Amino acid sequence: MNIDLECLKKLAKKATAGPWASHTDGTVFYIDSYDIPRDICVPESQDNSDYIAAASPDVILALIAENERLKALCNWDIGALKVLGILPEDMTEENMDAGARDAAMQKLQDMEFKKIKQLEAEADWLAEYGAGKEQCPFFEFLYGDAEPIPDWCEGSETVEDGFDCPNDPVECWRKVACKAVEASNA
Repeated sequence: MNIDLECLKKLAKKATAGPWASHTDGTVFYIDSYDIPRDICVPESQDNSDYIAAASPDVILALIAENERLKALCNWDIGALKVLGILPEDMTEENMDAGARDAAMQKLQDMEFKKIKQLEAEADWLAEYGAGKEQCPFFEFLYGDAEPIPDWCEGSETVEDGFDCPNDPVECWRKVACKAVEASNA
């Protein structure tokens, strides 16, 4: 079903401003600026009256605005979604219904979730095997080329105990990597 939102918007702007209400006698009305109820119409039934009152111009304009906001938020790039295999090749903006749009969004979210999980696994692997799970970043900061020791690091070197770190080195290396990426993106 294609809804002509521009036509609805024009009609809503021409109609008597809302909000509208319905009376028990079926009359749809609005309250003017002098707090006087003014009739809009008298539908055949109370159900129709309630429905018409609920779809007053202010409500229609708010729904259209929300629809436009969500469309802009999604910012669909149909070509890219086709290349990723999320949408079929024959899909166009005109023949994409709400179900197809929701399904595409779910597929995209699933792909992003899988990519995040993959990147987290890669970061864990690098922290464990690349930097070494036995080698705390504090040690690198203290004796290596890295300067200065970050304030969040809890590692220490004492005369009595030698080097001491209470944290998991893998988690520390992930924190170091995270801070490095944040700094490079700043």
